Amino acid sequence: MVDMAVSSNVAVLEPPVAPRLGDNPETDASIAAYLGAGERMQTLMDLTWKTCAVLLALIVIAWAMGLLPIAVKLF
Repeated sequence: MVDMAVSSNVAVLEPPVAPRLGDNPETDASIAAYLGAGERMQTLMDLTWKTCAVLLALIVIAWAMGLLPIAVKLF
């Protein structure tokens, strides 16, 4: 038989008390930075879809006028 030595020394630690998230300026600054990043991303996405829409319109106009190298004529 194999005897196993088990230590009975067990330390019980109390979990640290978490500070309230809304009560300190660091948390407020972090939330403000997060919201600011969201607003900047929204601005970037708005600019991106408008740019894509303009480019698509230019391509369609160039295709309709027959300016593209392999454009198929409508009429």
